[in-house]
Amino acid sequence: MNNFKVGDKVERTFDFSGDCPVGTVTTVEALSRVGYLKVSGFPGSYSSKNFKLAHQYPNPPNKHAELIKAWADGADVEFFYFGKWIPLDKAQWLYKFEYRIKPQRSDKDIQKDAQIERLEQQALDLANEIKKLKEH
Repeated sequence: MNNFKVGDKVERTFDFSGDCPVGTVTTVEALSRVGYLKVSGFPGSYSSKNFKLAHQYPNPPNKHAELIKAWADGADVEFFYFGKWIPLDKAQWLYKFEYRIKPQRSDKDIQKDAQIERLEQQALDLANEIKKLKEH
């Protein structure tokens, strides 16, 4: 039997049921006296012999790790600079900066902007018509 502790990060090494696939890294939530584990995110208990300690890195994760991963997967990321959010076009990830995934605009905001654009175009068209009438 492995000497796991509650809170250990473990990796699944064998699975015949498919409910906690091989390679899954999860956290030990509870241990039984007979060698079974309850792990986070999955139902039931599993034999501890089907798990190994997950690789533990010597350094803490980067403060921006989650956002870096999202950016690498294609998310639009912005950073806060002199009071405003600016699109991130180069991967700098400075520790002192604040980053975020660019908020998605609501359908209502998109419709409102489209209506404003139409009305502005109508105003320009009317101004041009007035100018032509005055010239003749």
